[in-house]
Amino acid sequence: MYNSEPLIREGGKFYSVVDQGTLDILKTMTLDQYTQKYLKTKVTAPMFVMAFANQILKNVDQDIKKAESEGWCWQADTLEELEQKSHLTNLSKEIQHYNQMCQQGEDTELFKDPNFLNPINKGPFYVIENDFSGWVTQGGIKTNGVCCALNKFNQVINGLFIAGADGDFWGVPYLVGGTANGFSLASGYIAGTQCYQRVLDKAKYDQEMKANDQYSTDNSSTNEWKDGTYDTIAHGRNADFDIEVGIKDHQIKQIKISDHNSESKGIGSKAVAELPSRIIKAQSTNVDAISGATVTSNAIKYAIRDVLDKNRD
Repeated sequence: MYNSEPLIREGGKFYSVVDQGTLDILKTMTLDQYTQKYLKTKVTAPMFVMAFANQILKNVDQDIKKAESEGWCWQADTLEELEQKSHLTNLSKEIQHYNQMCQQGEDTELFKDPNFLNPINKGPFYVIENDFSGWVTQGGIKTNGVCCALNKFNQVINGLFIAGADGDFWGVPYLVGGTANGFSLASGYIAGTQCYQRVLDKAKYDQEMKANDQYSTDNSSTNEWKDGTYDTIAHGRNADFDIEVGIKDHQIKQIKISDHNSESKGIGSKAVAELPSRIIKAQSTNVDAISGATVTSNAIKYAIRDVLDKNRD
């Protein structure tokens, strides 16, 4: 069962099916004893050992009656009757299919360990409705693939990186205790690398700004760039955004800028909208910044100029 699967299913419920034979056994022995005697294996998963393996279900009959009265457990003498009571369509058919896999010794649906393929064949039968619950860190600050924090609109929060269990990394099963350690190490490395690269990019940006007097000269001229489509990233005032530069016949033919919704409306967005056409017309990044949007303008010009410098003929 995947942690997130019950959440995305309508109603957020999942169901357990058990027969009387299994319950009778678990009234007299622990789960660990049961698996060793009947399934010829030993419970080793840390969470099951900690919470269930040494428990005897002495009060299971009373617990089932209470669950039935509360409406989240159903029992019946046949699987067909249980299907009607629980309103779970195809329940009897699914159990028959499961029992066939038990007989064959292979789970072709969920690939369960054959040692745990235990048929459901002794009535009465029970269906137990379960609510989703998380035993581990769930949710956290939403991030993208390189550990950048995202706001409620899924836009990058400029300069904020998330590592460790504060990130939203549990979209996959929590396999064993300590799984978070691997994610913490990996996300820490990714976030740290991103921060370091951003510092280098900012230092390079500042040096270029100073050396070239805010792009007063860029030594670029037409007919000197390699044809192709080139991608780069600009660091705006409020967010990073993607830029695509298209060169054809050695000239700048197209500039596309995306992911700029976090730039200040009417200010940064004005630079995003107007600056590409100025650069294309001039065939140079040596154009005036958009008034009131100097930071965004210079970020765009720097990123495009870097592409042009790297792809000279």
